[in-house]
Amino acid sequence: LGTGADFDRAVAAWSFGGRDGLEVLDSAWSPPKPVLAAARAALAGEEPVFERNHCTIGDVQLRLDRRGRWHPYRREGDAWWPSGPPETDPGLLSG
Repeated sequence: LGTGADFDRAVAAWSFGGRDGLEVLDSAWSPPKPVLAAARAALAGEEPVFERNHCTIGDVQLRLDRRGRWHPYRREGDAWWPSGPPETDPGLLSG
C-alpha cells in the first residue's frame, strides 16, 4: 500500500467499502454488458464515460465492485479519492 497519499487513499477506500473498497481502488475488470447498460440507463441525462468497471462523469468516478455496488470517487488534483459508501444504484452517486 505504500505511504503518504497512497496509504491515505487505501484507508479511505477501506473505511467506505471494506475489502471491496480496497479491491476497486487499484484493480479494474470487465463487467457483463447488461450491468453496464443498466448503469447507463440509471445515469440518463448525464454523459458517463465507461472504461471497464469505471464510470467517469466530470470530476466524479464510480467504480463497480464484483458484488454489484458502485463506489464513488472524486478527483482531487491528479488523483481519484474514495468519497463515500457504495450504492447499488449509480444514479444516487453521480452528483
